[in-house]
Amino acid sequence: MSQLKTGLTDYSGGEFFRKLYDGSAKAKPLCFAVGFPRGIRFEKDRIVLPERSNQVYITYSTGDMETGILLYNALKRVKGKSRPLANGNEMTLKRLYMPPEACISGTQMLVKTLSPICVRLRDGGQKQYCSVERPDFEEKLREQLMRRFQNSNSITDEMLKTFHFLPIQMKKTVVLHFGQKIECSIGTAAISGAPELLFELYENGLGSRCSNGFGLLQILQQR
Repeated sequence: MSQLKTGLTDYSGGEFFRKLYDGSAKAKPLCFAVGFPRGIRFEKDRIVLPERSNQVYITYSTGDMETGILLYNALKRVKGKSRPLANGNEMTLKRLYMPPEACISGTQMLVKTLSPICVRLRDGGQKQYCSVERPDFEEKLREQLMRRFQNSNSITDEMLKTFHFLPIQMKKTVVLHFGQKIECSIGTAAISGAPELLFELYENGLGSRCSNGFGLLQILQQR
């Protein structure tokens, strides 16, 4: 995320950085996931990459064309430039690639999480989250979608009422995000609903805090 923000700050005088990160709580039309090579080691305050491979892969997704063009141009600005990291490390963007977009016409999909699904509970001002370990997880996920799309012109209440989430091989995980421990879910699941809703979730992520690196899905099968 820091690399993207650097590119946005440098691109067009920082105009679009201020537009996307204006300090408000409004949802941003994007999500992303970080892919690590095999053999990584997670420690208390760092991630250790294996000696044979020091590459990581970041996948960005958005359903908004303007945002997509902005992300691509911003990342092009930092391509090939070394960015210093903690503990004497550095990071360099080597390659940009735009994969083909999936076409969704059915009402059922088998998906795999590329980044954890985060579902925030509506509990006053406290930030609490739940995972698939909770018996009413599907209900809480649907409630979150209702809040997310309450002002949408394309996603209706009827679409959301018929949305279903069935865990196949999923488990709870805890993510440390800016000092906060967030309960999330990872694995494979079957989701069903209107094609328009499924396409929206595929492009912009499922759950809460998608623009912070949560909720990116990979389609394994659809019908």
